[in-house]
Amino acid sequence: MHADIFFFITTIAVVIFTALMIIVGVYVIITLRDVRDLVKVVKDEAIHLVEDVEDFRENAKVKIRVASKILKAFASTAFIKALFGKKKG
Repeated sequence: MHADIFFFITTIAVVIFTALMIIVGVYVIITLRDVRDLVKVVKDEAIHLVEDVEDFRENAKVKIRVASKILKAFASTAFIKALFGKKKG
């Protein structure tokens, strides 16, 4: 008689434990799917960010070259005017 009660209680405990493990497993699977989707979005955005930074660097290089040419032209013009310009006196 005591053995029957023990096996009955053990069976109920195993069923409850198994049900809880199934529920936890379902939540883990759902969470892992969400994490996988999130990682995919982050990866795509990182690729876009790298492309944007490359574009920014290229634009900055072009603008620096243009500014350098303008400053060189201005500096050389100012230098020439200083050497050969009108002298006051």
